[in-house]
Amino acid sequence: MKRSARWKALWIAVGLTGAVSAVFAATQSRAPDTSAVATVGSLRVSRAEFQQRADATLNNYRQRSGTALPDEVVPIVRRQVLESLIRMDLLMLEAERRGALGSQAEAESQIKRDPFFNPGGTFDPAKFAAVKAANTPAWQSALLELRRRQGAQQLEAKLEAERGPSEPALRRSAERALSRGAFDYLLMRQSEFDGNFAEPREREILDYYRSHPSEFQRPERATLSVLFVDKPAPSDAERGSPSAMAAWTARHRQTADSLLAALKGGASFDAAADSIGGAHRNVVITRDNLPGFWHGSAAQVEAVFRQKPGTVLPEVVPSPPGFLIARVENIRPAAVAPLLEVSKLIRQRLRNDARAHGEERDLRPLYVEFADSLRGPGVRVRYAVADTSTLEAGTPTAADLDRYYRGHLADYSRFDAATGAIVATPFADVSDDVRVRWGRDRRVEAARGIVEGLVRAWSAGRRDPALEKAASLLREVGPVPVGALVDTGAAGRVVSDSLRLRGPERAAVVAPFRGGSIVYQVVSRVPDWKPTFEQALPRLRQIYAQRRSHSDESAAHAWFDRDPAAFARGNVVHFSRVIVPPMDALSVPLTRADVERYHRKHFDRYSAAEVVGARHILISPTGPGPRADQEARARADSVYRVVVGGADFGQVADRISDDPATRGKGGDLGDFGRGAMLDEFERAVFAMQPGDVSRPVKTEVGYHIIKCTKHLPVKADPLKYIYATVGYDCALEKADSLAAQRADSLYRRARSAAQVRAGARKLGLEVISNTQSVGQQVLVPDLVPYFHWIETHKAGDVYPGTIYLKGIGGVITWIDSIGPPHRPEWAEVREQVIDLYRQGASARAAFAKCAELDSMMAAGWTLDSLGTLWGGLAHAPSVSPAVEVQDLGGGKDVVDSLLFGARGGRALKEGETSGWLAFPSGPARMRLVARLDPNPGQLAARIENDRRLGMERNLRTYFEELKDRYPVRILDTQLRDVGLPPPPPPTD
Repeated sequence: MKRSARWKALWIAVGLTGAVSAVFAATQSRAPDTSAVATVGSLRVSRAEFQQRADATLNNYRQRSGTALPDEVVPIVRRQVLESLIRMDLLMLEAERRGALGSQAEAESQIKRDPFFNPGGTFDPAKFAAVKAANTPAWQSALLELRRRQGAQQLEAKLEAERGPSEPALRRSAERALSRGAFDYLLMRQSEFDGNFAEPREREILDYYRSHPSEFQRPERATLSVLFVDKPAPSDAERGSPSAMAAWTARHRQTADSLLAALKGGASFDAAADSIGGAHRNVVITRDNLPGFWHGSAAQVEAVFRQKPGTVLPEVVPSPPGFLIARVENIRPAAVAPLLEVSKLIRQRLRNDARAHGEERDLRPLYVEFADSLRGPGVRVRYAVADTSTLEAGTPTAADLDRYYRGHLADYSRFDAATGAIVATPFADVSDDVRVRWGRDRRVEAARGIVEGLVRAWSAGRRDPALEKAASLLREVGPVPVGALVDTGAAGRVVSDSLRLRGPERAAVVAPFRGGSIVYQVVSRVPDWKPTFEQALPRLRQIYAQRRSHSDESAAHAWFDRDPAAFARGNVVHFSRVIVPPMDALSVPLTRADVERYHRKHFDRYSAAEVVGARHILISPTGPGPRADQEARARADSVYRVVVGGADFGQVADRISDDPATRGKGGDLGDFGRGAMLDEFERAVFAMQPGDVSRPVKTEVGYHIIKCTKHLPVKADPLKYIYATVGYDCALEKADSLAAQRADSLYRRARSAAQVRAGARKLGLEVISNTQSVGQQVLVPDLVPYFHWIETHKAGDVYPGTIYLKGIGGVITWIDSIGPPHRPEWAEVREQVIDLYRQGASARAAFAKCAELDSMMAAGWTLDSLGTLWGGLAHAPSVSPAVEVQDLGGGKDVVDSLLFGARGGRALKEGETSGWLAFPSGPARMRLVARLDPNPGQLAARIENDRRLGMERNLRTYFEELKDRYPVRILDTQLRDVGLPPPPPPTD
């Protein structure tokens, strides 16, 4: 977790953000206490009151989070509690100084509500009158205390009104932070446009699709929901015993038959699924593409395609080690794939064709020009492939199988602990495995025989037609240039690589190849060979790329020469800096108290953030609308009951979860910290303990059943284990602080540039001259305001204050002069101009396509129909103005404009489509599908948190000024050494 995020979580969780309203809850006078933890002017902060508030704060955190704060954090929280009490006293003293105490009547009215004057719950006026008439010092002290508190309350309200964050601004900020938009968009990804070849027109995409239907034919396919009857799984003992395994199979077959009979009798399929841990849904099969768990017969496969949608197959299907029952959800007949599915393929095919033709057009003249210079030695090569996956093993006889079984009997034997003997598995039980292994070994043996025979024959200068015919592949190629690609295909690449490594030997050589080996031989050498166009392509492409690079540079140079000033960055600011460097960290004097204080202040650097591990099962609505949502919730409730009833969570997730990313992993999400998941999901999982299973949690993608597998709280390393590291870090910070203080001291003594120069000479500090062109890119984001000041002020101005550059030192800056824009030389901007020139080609092609699509929309095409030509519209289900749209390469400002009309834009209405918008990835049209507003509770909580944090930031300086007027002394040494963390900075 980032430092700012960790502090924000602590400020909000503990509830100590400087808002002082809570300190006035108690109106009685303070209980007598001779012990004080701090003094504020003439007032004392009693230890009893401090301890009471500190305990209440820690208990409150424990109740809300379910865990105690780490020991390393507790001192910081206690220091924050003390700060709130100090601020209470500061406001009381300031109210008294201003003469703004509460009235005596208000104080008396408050005293009347004290239990002392209300015995039995009824006010006793006589008792009150007697105490008032006595006018004891305790009575006077109580009145003054209450009047001070009332005055402080009024002062606090005034401060909040004057210095508090704007309520409308808080609401706008919170709404922007929490609101989301669901968008469909069509992106013209600039990286996909070459700019060097003609981009296919949309009409060509349609024409190709209509004229090549056979290329996009899709077979008939069925979608199934499957129930697996295979639990509990067979034990190792059952697997090792054929008779026990047969009994296990018979039991599960009986269970599957009973379940199928119940379904045929009208039982609910979903109820049956719940009873065995859920169904595996959306299983797609074709006649020639079956899932690995399907061991049904050909007749059962055919039965699937004869079944009516919504009905169950009439037979149980084998699925070793168990069985399955399948319901046919729908049958999709054989048909041409819709354009949506194949338009990207067609576009890429047409692009490749245009590129190939364009490449050939450009490379043919180069071949004519350079063919003679490409001449050189060549070779003729013969190679053969022996691939065990394609060789025939033949049909084994019974004797072959028996002989193989006996020769590998050790593989089919096990130790029987009961008898202490080795027991062989009968041949009948392993005959299928024996047959498979016999065939595999025969193919390996055949491949080895082919390879060894061809090596002997070719090396001896002979040919062996029988072996060459038995090989999986035999090719004779060439002549080809030495070092060039011998042949196309994987085998050709293997031979080429081997030749490059070994050289053109005349002996036959064996090289490994997938599933077997390759034998190759250089048949002959050609001393002078003119390569064909195809053989010369790699070298021609290199030549073309070099010429293209030179051409691009020449064109870019000419573009630059036409107007060099267009590439100037703006006026040149000449400024000077004095740097006060830090001392060597090893020379910085430190005490143990310094190191301990640093450790407490920066505990998050040396600790691990809170982490949870979880699995989940996602049940998503099948469509829009409340009915689909209700059905999803009902399914989620049913799944939850199955899981808490004892079903294996991972197996249920594998079979029915609608999250494709985790469905094959038992729903496992791994380990993650705060901020990684959707808000509702995160709130639920961080409140869980290992082993907990949540009721369905709704998010924007559906309902989640969550199982917590791990929950690690914030863990801080004890100082004694990391003392050296902390000490060095502390020394670095102290060295930086001392350098910053020296720079500040020099700055305060010398406000003009001349005085700074004189002070620098006296201290032996170097004055460094620098230049900055107005508009020049600043690579360090934190320095953007600094350079903005430099670019917008006049000669002689001194930068207000100092800045500190970590590892460099404290810096004082002033402006010497401002000159006209620097006319750049070609060498200075060469790379920049070439890049801009090259980017222009693809950008022009992308925007030309936008113009074509605009004309189609004017002719009646919709965004969805255009999206079909590009493989469908992309969908961003939850986009925030605070988050970059990754696919678009950015776009926070654009989303802010589309959702809220910010930056001069116009907010979209739901269903409305924007014009073409410029994103780093390319131009895009965006349609607002839905505006996802935050719920009122979430919005109110965010506003309140932002208000508290904003008030703390705004009042921090004010309270420091009050401390100068009313000196504060922290008497408790442990609390005195604890630094207050700064409030987190405002978020966008």
